Amino acid sequence: MTDRLLDMLKRQNSLQNNTYGHDLIGMSTDERLDYVRTNVLALQSELFEALGETGWKPWATANHINTNAYVAELVDAWHFLMNLLLATGLSPEELAADLFDGYAKK
Repeated sequence: MTDRLLDMLKRQNSLQNNTYGHDLIGMSTDERLDYVRTNVLALQSELFEALGETGWKPWATANHINTNAYVAELVDAWHFLMNLLLATGLSPEELAADLFDGYAKK
């Protein structure tokens, strides 16, 4: 599992660097804070979009999950969560190890 997590973090780091020009390791503190703020807001938005793909309202009669759309929104959310993880300045290798170890300890 850590190999897949590491692969995703490396790909996300490359996407941010090569496509969007975000040097997540070399950012200044102000750049990092702006990046974190933007990605937290984007993550919240994607999670609300995922919620919108479900019948979550207890007062309504809808009782469903639009599985494909729900998963697609969670994938979008995962991109922003990975950005936040990478904004720590740790390498993908360090992050993958820390995340796996932290998860296993919980």
